[in-house]
Amino acid sequence: MSLPIRYIFAVASLGLLSAGIYDYLKNFEENGCEMTWMFEYPKYIKVHMDDAVARRFPQYGLHIYGEGEYARKVSSLKLTGVPVLFIPGNAGSYRQVRSLASVALRKAESSRSKFEFNYFSVNLNEELVGLFGGLIQDQTEFVHECIKLILTFYAGAPKPPTSVILVGHSMGGLLARALFTLPTFDPSLVTTIITQATPHQAPAIAIDNVLSSFYDEINTYWRLHANSTLRDMTVVSTGGGYRDILVRNGLTTLKGVVSQDRGVSTSTMSVPKAWVSTDHLCAVWCRQMVLVTKRAMFDIIDPNTHQVTTDADRRMHVFRHHFLSNSGSQKLRENIPGEMTLDPKIPWEVKQDKLFRFSAEKMSSTKYFAIPLIRETEESAVEIDSVIIMSNITRDDWVCACTLKENQDRCTSCINLSAKAQSLPPTYSNKKVIKMYLKELGEATHIVVIAAHSKQKVEVLVEQYPMIERHLIFGLPGIYDTIISYPVSVLDMAAMLQIRNDSVYYSLHLAGLEGPLRAYTAHIIPRRCRKLHAAEYEGIVYTLNVPWSNESTYGFSKYRETAHFPVKVQSGKPRDAEDEAVHLEMFLHPSCSYHLKLTTSPVHVMGQFVRFYGVLFPCFFVCVLLLTLRGHFLKLASGDICCPGAEAVFVYSKPFIVLPFVLAFRYVASYKKVEKLLTSLGLPRDDKEALESRDLWFQALTFLMFFSTFLISLVHVRFTQSVIAVVSWALGLVFRWVPEFILNLSLYVEVCVCVLALVSALTVCGSVSILLCYFLMVAKVLWLCNRWASTRVREDESRFNFFFILLMIYLWLLVLNSPSLIVWAKNFRYSVALSTDPSKIVGVITSVVSLLYFINDKVEFNKSSCTIVSWLLYMMVFSSLLYAMDSIYRLSYVIAAALCVIAVPKLEAMAVAAMFPPKTKDE
Repeated sequence: MSLPIRYIFAVASLGLLSAGIYDYLKNFEENGCEMTWMFEYPKYIKVHMDDAVARRFPQYGLHIYGEGEYARKVSSLKLTGVPVLFIPGNAGSYRQVRSLASVALRKAESSRSKFEFNYFSVNLNEELVGLFGGLIQDQTEFVHECIKLILTFYAGAPKPPTSVILVGHSMGGLLARALFTLPTFDPSLVTTIITQATPHQAPAIAIDNVLSSFYDEINTYWRLHANSTLRDMTVVSTGGGYRDILVRNGLTTLKGVVSQDRGVSTSTMSVPKAWVSTDHLCAVWCRQMVLVTKRAMFDIIDPNTHQVTTDADRRMHVFRHHFLSNSGSQKLRENIPGEMTLDPKIPWEVKQDKLFRFSAEKMSSTKYFAIPLIRETEESAVEIDSVIIMSNITRDDWVCACTLKENQDRCTSCINLSAKAQSLPPTYSNKKVIKMYLKELGEATHIVVIAAHSKQKVEVLVEQYPMIERHLIFGLPGIYDTIISYPVSVLDMAAMLQIRNDSVYYSLHLAGLEGPLRAYTAHIIPRRCRKLHAAEYEGIVYTLNVPWSNESTYGFSKYRETAHFPVKVQSGKPRDAEDEAVHLEMFLHPSCSYHLKLTTSPVHVMGQFVRFYGVLFPCFFVCVLLLTLRGHFLKLASGDICCPGAEAVFVYSKPFIVLPFVLAFRYVASYKKVEKLLTSLGLPRDDKEALESRDLWFQALTFLMFFSTFLISLVHVRFTQSVIAVVSWALGLVFRWVPEFILNLSLYVEVCVCVLALVSALTVCGSVSILLCYFLMVAKVLWLCNRWASTRVREDESRFNFFFILLMIYLWLLVLNSPSLIVWAKNFRYSVALSTDPSKIVGVITSVVSLLYFINDKVEFNKSSCTIVSWLLYMMVFSSLLYAMDSIYRLSYVIAAALCVIAVPKLEAMAVAAMFPPKTKDE
């Protein structure tokens, strides 16, 4: 491949990735969350911990929330309410409890409730437990101490609580579940956990070994003890949807972790009366979600004890109502009448049409609208077998079905259908819908809508239709079909539908929308609308239902406005859902006809690629660099010099160099006998299995990732090398006045810094030593670049090219170990040394290898040693693609092993030079 062509492909690949990053970070709807407001100034009253606990956890604390008079009341810690403990997440603040606590306080006061919620919050020093697992065990044990202390504040209460409700944001939700793995924890202390944007399945990025092991321990415990110590536990998990760029929705599900009859998983985009996507921090203050959460918490309180009910089934019933399937009622209804008696004094109006519409600014009196069910019709060649009922009536029992007997002009009783309703957006419209097949109504002859007396606007819409005309199947094009039909599939349509007037409902099964890399844009365009103006809440409601998870997305578009929305999934399709398909439901305004277009969206596809697979890039970047370093040793083995960075990447890091052997190994390892052999040898599981368990694996993934990384690395290495050349030239001009003897002292400075780095790794933190070695390597590469530019000697060029690739590898080593560095700096005032330091071994190795290469920067080695090193580096790349693709924490150890390997020829060269020093001219 010629030079211009390779860089055209590389820049194009970088452009596609940049488009995906932009889509991932920015290309979603505006934040629809409303703010929560306080009426009085918040106070976070610090709770005194036991002296032993305070000495053990000096950086942590416990607070109780209060406002105004309530703050003065709870400051005595003589409490009688329902205890709730808020646990913040990764870098989260204890002050994030404000929204939930303030709304709960106002709701208790406004409803004159006989009980109140006492909100506590733990201060976990805003630590990065989502990236660094060294402190997560301490946090779990501290939360346990807080729970035991909180319950002591209710000793004088008439009905003291026996458990605490836990609300965990982000990693705080994982801490709540981790409590049950503590040997001394009493499971009866916690029966309800509500988590917000918590990655239950796996870390958002597996960059820490301790954290990954912690996840395995917790999830294994919850699977094994679902029917024993956890049988009375109820857990709610909500993900943030598209706007949460830190924890994608697929990681927040409880599937396979918590028993289905004890856990509720959903997305904030699906929660009835919320229907908003929340970013990671917004999850704690979004008013719509706060209100839903508080309604659920009030409903799980036992009216007799004024504490959380001990009936787990009752709590699950409440959570399902508020978070999954709200029929339109504000409160959970306990006894819904199955049969209703119709008042003979209320007017009975019969409406004969297939499409019945009613709208009034207010209802001065109650009316019964009776719509006869049409079983057969002469107008249509197909049988009418379905009915849809939509209304904004606020009454709980508002619709029923009755059987009109002969010689009667009206029904006297009917079967209540109100519980079958489903709430629809927008949030304050009170809109709800019932969809039924006529056969479900048995022998019923009429639908009866009860339009009760109301001062608000009342709308009713009932349509009977044949299912075969409204429930359609669309086959969406795949990637191959999109490419061969370009640009039609992107600019014009992947699917199209014309919808005539007087149509209320369509359901489209989208065959082919299975994996996360399928992404489209839907356009619902209104045409020939009969009305010029409409009320605020009139328009189109659309929902994208994903049957294998509770992550349906809802949207609303005003009357006569075109609706544009993404059509994509937030989690992979599991193997046990092969027969299920995503379907798009549209609730339309009958005054308009509509034109529906589905177009392939390359930008959304790239955004999905970044969202689901972006965390895999570190492995492939490191592999490309290690293959490039291997190429340098191959050149040295042949007696040549190291070639420039970008050229070395292109020549020695092509995908076909290693991927065919990885694919072959995976094929052989798929046999059970080979799999048992590999397990007996102590080898870890292939990361392919972890991706398969999350339904994210496809056969071309490794090639696609490696090829895109290979192209991007060409641009990245060339750009970085150019920057170094410019900076080196500029520094050369600035420091050219420095005397030569001072520059000769640089070797001693390098040795001293390496020794300091080694001491730091052993006594303080391994990441500190990696940081020191990285900056030292930057200075070394700048000096070598300036020297080569001045001398133009081949040996100097070889040194610069070799050390430049080492610098790129050191950069990734620093990035991978940066969480340890940040946590060490944050906790420095409490402890000089990092207690649990996963970077210590890596830091020691980096310091020693840096010392060896800075003492003697020549890259002239024994040819046979270079050949052996090149093959060892190849095996490390091979192993990384198998075991460090998703388990990123292993990359640090792979790089450390690579540094140990390249230290061998350097030690050998130094030993030979010491044993057989070069002879002088006289000798």
